[in-house]
Amino acid sequence: MNTPRETVWQLIQRLTPAEKRYFKRHFGRSNSRLIKLFDLLNAQASYDEESSKKILGLTAAHYKVVKTQLQERLLRSLVIGQGKRSLRTKITIGLQEVDVLLERELFAEATRRLRRLDQVCAQYGFTLYRYEITEKLQAVTHLESEVQDEDTQSYYEQLDHLLCTLNQKQQLHAIQMELEAWTPFAPGRFAFGQRILRQLEDMPAQYLDFQSQLEWMQNVALCHEILGQAEEALRYRRQILDNFARDASLRERLPFHYLRALRYQVAPLTRDSQVQNLSANLEAARHLISRFPQYSPHLVYFYWAEIRSHFIHYQWARITGGLEVRTCQHLATYRLGAYSITTDIYLVLACTHIIQGNQEQAQAYLNQLESAKPTLHLHHPLSLSILQLVRCWEQQKLDELARILRNHQRRLRRHGILEQSPLAIALFKLFRELVKRPAEHQSLAASFLLELSAHSQDVLLPYFSFMHLERWLQAVAGKLQWAQTFKTK
Repeated sequence: MNTPRETVWQLIQRLTPAEKRYFKRHFGRSNSRLIKLFDLLNAQASYDEESSKKILGLTAAHYKVVKTQLQERLLRSLVIGQGKRSLRTKITIGLQEVDVLLERELFAEATRRLRRLDQVCAQYGFTLYRYEITEKLQAVTHLESEVQDEDTQSYYEQLDHLLCTLNQKQQLHAIQMELEAWTPFAPGRFAFGQRILRQLEDMPAQYLDFQSQLEWMQNVALCHEILGQAEEALRYRRQILDNFARDASLRERLPFHYLRALRYQVAPLTRDSQVQNLSANLEAARHLISRFPQYSPHLVYFYWAEIRSHFIHYQWARITGGLEVRTCQHLATYRLGAYSITTDIYLVLACTHIIQGNQEQAQAYLNQLESAKPTLHLHHPLSLSILQLVRCWEQQKLDELARILRNHQRRLRRHGILEQSPLAIALFKLFRELVKRPAEHQSLAASFLLELSAHSQDVLLPYFSFMHLERWLQAVAGKLQWAQTFKTK
């Protein structure tokens, strides 16, 4: 059975009162079925398709048609009513207006508008639109006259330059995806970072439009971060934000680029790399998203930065208060459960609750991760397994610990994950010994701590340290609670 789609209801609920009045005034007759359905859905606290069909007296098939028509008219109303808010939308509508002028053979006005659009696109780096504009200008010039000014650059040369710019823009995008997919602590990261940095330095500057310049600097910053050069990475990120500070209109005209600049400003992962002005960047992101709600899902990066910062500095109460609730509500609202950042958040929340002794809440997060689709990152399944085992030990559920140990070890071996981390193999061996000889837990944990230096190059070690698992071993060795090993601020 198909689940009723509530897209139209959601759209209506998110309209402002002014947008609702505009739609009813311009896009519907007072007694039409569209307006009746609009009023019905507007009044519903939750979507009730059966009730709507019954009140309107429509069959399922007819109701589907009316609902689709309503959605199309709502979207058209929003585009016409506020379509020029976004610069990208303004350019798109401007090109549509040019097409109308060309169809009416008003070539002079079409040329004037095209040149104005070209200036805007050149200023803000909308190269893809510039290519279309240049093609239209060539067509208009051909229609106006066979004679061109001597100083006019060949349109074909312009098109060739724009194609090179677009090609380089695509290369930058591919590099960015490769950098973001790279595990920061993976072996070979230095060779990888140096290779990408050389590739970026070899790019011809003449083919970098404004947006590409911002992306180039961001990619260079990511390379320096991978190479362990935090100050150099921060310098490039400050340069990006300086562009938006000097020209406030850029925030409105390139909102997504500004949001990404803010996001990367709070991205550093290590304790030594302090998050710069976290609260100020978070407030700036919230203000921007209030103006451009289409970017609301991206607020998750700032919630993650807050959680990570408090976690690094042992501020558990700041995590498990309102921040945890807001973050989980955000993940549920925008259905972000399949993303790797959600896995990172749930792992840290689970670890926080284990440290605080809230094992049931920790288990709830870990169970969600057990049922989720696996991510591409090696440390996620390993961290999940280790936290499950730590939780069982903290609760002294040795039978459950033994069962989870067998199941997870079998699963990780089947997927070829466990063999990639000698540290994880050693940890599994430690837990097997803890199950067999629980009374000797102090000496077992102390011995493992002494052997930890042998795994200094292990891919799991940075995440092992990030989750304070060395302190857990110290707690087991010293017969302490995990939380007692921290000096809270």
